[in-house]
Amino acid sequence: MSAPRPHSHWCIDLPTLRPVADTFTVQGWVAADSPVHALVPADGSLSSVEWFDRPDLVPPPDGRAWARGFRARLSRTALRADTLVCRAHGGDQITELTWQFRQAVDPARKARKLDRIQAELLAPGVHPVRTADYLNFLPPGTPIEEPALTSGYGYPENIEALVARHRAGWVLDYGAGNRPEYLDNVVNLELAPYPSTDVMSGDMRLPFRDGCFDAIVTLAVLEHVREPWSAARELVRVLKPGGTLIADVPFLQPVHAYPSHFFNMTAEGLKSLFADTCDIESSEVPHYGRPIYTLTWFLQRYCDGLPPEQRAKFSQLRVADLLAHAGEQAKQDYVAQLPKEFNFELASVTTVVARKR
Repeated sequence: MSAPRPHSHWCIDLPTLRPVADTFTVQGWVAADSPVHALVPADGSLSSVEWFDRPDLVPPPDGRAWARGFRARLSRTALRADTLVCRAHGGDQITELTWQFRQAVDPARKARKLDRIQAELLAPGVHPVRTADYLNFLPPGTPIEEPALTSGYGYPENIEALVARHRAGWVLDYGAGNRPEYLDNVVNLELAPYPSTDVMSGDMRLPFRDGCFDAIVTLAVLEHVREPWSAARELVRVLKPGGTLIADVPFLQPVHAYPSHFFNMTAEGLKSLFADTCDIESSEVPHYGRPIYTLTWFLQRYCDGLPPEQRAKFSQLRVADLLAHAGEQAKQDYVAQLPKEFNFELASVTTVVARKR
């Protein structure tokens, strides 16, 4: 005799991979024979659930009578290994629901890499908190929350070639984001707990010994560092003599703060960070940094900031219209009605007034 079907079942849409943060957001849907009034993880860590209608669940799937979308904030303790366990409460029924997440990186492979990092790269006297996913050098008590921004870009060809050239050595990716390909010879250092993160560190002083990396890459990171000159000195310190460092930083880009955005740089400014300790072999504009990206990014964000009527008007302007003297355009609605936060994001100039303490 077959077992009776459970009162309810669910589907997790996001995240698609096992979370590695201490707290994370889960979004999905529940279908049940009668309304579910509570969704509680097995460890009781749930703070709140937001329920919402989903047109794609009308009619409810699998012959159920009720279905709703949900969004919940959970603790990592709600996971049993890579499985999320919750209980759906509906009427006098309680159904245990489980969802197994995919692993972004094979746990044994990650463990071997963390072993090697600890044995070969760490400076004397530094002792991280080790988890199954990363070595944590953040101050005790720092909340490890899911990133507000997910950066998941692959490497450009020149970086791929650099990494391949040092397959038997070590490459530091400083501010790696969420790399889609996990590489055994690349140490992914981040402030945020992405699945690819190997080392969590926010200190200006890197936790590595002198001259231990064959190469270093830092892509679109130094603009977010409060003291990029100090970060540059640290990067050079942990690079082997004769090692290669590749850094790129925006020049003409809108503000894109994560967690903060401090310094865009000219090519001369970027070179000056390393010129005292390194021979500058080249200075280029990469294909993803060409001026057309500046134009489209600024125009897209300008449109995004306008009220609908002015957005439609602005989007119909010709290039020749926009080339008119800026002072002549200043009284146009598409200038006057741009919100303050977009003026700061796209500003040509900002000013500050300060008073000495």
